[in-house]
Amino acid sequence: MTTPPEYLAAALSNGTPPDYLEFLNRPMHEALGGFIHDCSPDPTTRTVAATALTMSLWQLQGTALTPHVPSLLLIRPRGAGPDPIDESIRPLVYDDDDDTGAHAAPEKDKYTQGYMATRSMPFYLRQRRALGRLSPNADSLTQSEAKLCEKHYWRAQATLHGNGLSRCYRRAWHPDHGLLTSRSHLILRLNDDADRSDFCGDFLASSPRLLQPVGYGPDLFPAQKKVSFSGALSTALWTKKLAGMMLATAKPIIVLPHTTDDPLDGKHLKLLKCFAFTWRAEHPLPIHASLQLPSDPWIRGYHNALRKRLAVMPVEVEFAMLHTIHSLWKVCGTIVTSACRRNVASDESVALCNDLYRHTLRGVVIGMAGYSWHGLGLPLDPVCEPLRVKASRILGKLRSAGPLSKTDLLKNFHLKKLERDMLLHRLTESHLVRVDGRQVVATTHREFVECLYADAEFPPVQNQWGKAV
Repeated sequence: MTTPPEYLAAALSNGTPPDYLEFLNRPMHEALGGFIHDCSPDPTTRTVAATALTMSLWQLQGTALTPHVPSLLLIRPRGAGPDPIDESIRPLVYDDDDDTGAHAAPEKDKYTQGYMATRSMPFYLRQRRALGRLSPNADSLTQSEAKLCEKHYWRAQATLHGNGLSRCYRRAWHPDHGLLTSRSHLILRLNDDADRSDFCGDFLASSPRLLQPVGYGPDLFPAQKKVSFSGALSTALWTKKLAGMMLATAKPIIVLPHTTDDPLDGKHLKLLKCFAFTWRAEHPLPIHASLQLPSDPWIRGYHNALRKRLAVMPVEVEFAMLHTIHSLWKVCGTIVTSACRRNVASDESVALCNDLYRHTLRGVVIGMAGYSWHGLGLPLDPVCEPLRVKASRILGKLRSAGPLSKTDLLKNFHLKKLERDMLLHRLTESHLVRVDGRQVVATTHREFVECLYADAEFPPVQNQWGKAV
């Protein structure tokens, strides 16, 4: 098994691994299964954590695995502090040393590596551009000169800006060089409040740098890039406008609402970080979306619940999400195969893949149902469909002005009694309001999320691997 460099030197220093590296002797699949089943005593938290793990590993392989790479956003109530699931997942996809360019020295010192790199980047860029785009038949001398320019440019960029698969959002772009990556896909991490603020601002402004990112390709000419983002937002930032614009991008954005305040059990995370390190260096075969889902009533139930909500969303969203769902089984299988290697019985690996897939499928579908908090994708009866806009306005009024009486709803929103009763029935079933006598009260986001995961429409996962619950 390949180990990360920071562990390798210590492990080889005296021929035996130190005590704090004993976890490396554990099989990878046990750490994967242990995380899915034991990272928290709360089953809802386990589902969210497993979904976040799958999406993060998917992002690490990027477009080499699937043409469309899902983004991940964890949503929690405002004022609850750092997201514990995001804090646990972050080390798997992001390394500060790969991003910050920690070896770069102040520019004022002309003998440092950092100062030389600041001069090298524009110099070799000009040199390479002067050679133009090369055809396969270009002479060997020109090709060698071009490769040398490219080599020195990317080495200088790595010195100044790091060279990882992911970047802190606010440091991902350079004013002169665009998106800082030579790869076709980059993970944008929302690590702190500044990242989250810039991300939301760019999204709300439909910034081309986020929606249509451009950087330099391996040949140092401008090229279209693909990005996915990973991080956590509070409900204060995840507004209706932002949620609507996310749907309008027609990209697979996995939103995971949850209410977890307790940190995850970290006993499996060190080994999972090692697994993430080896996983990103692997070259699995590209995955194509399956035409059919696994034939299981539980899975079909979730697929139907997803289609019911996608039917009232933009058609582009339907394509992106269904493509993600139809790729998910193979993605989970590839991850589990990589973790199991050759020393695991086939029935055990199938059970582990089944558990990872089901938890992730449940998280993705409930995440799409979470958009109904803003009235988006809210399933309504055909009779109520013309009242969709009024349903959204009712939710906004109840949340801003407080409880209203049933009579107030009739007068303020120009509803007939039958229309009001049908809307209240649907909003109550969707856990968005509750009726206390004659008063209609908006639920809090915490109550809404807790009711979603307890809803009979979204049955829990019955784990198969290790008979864990």
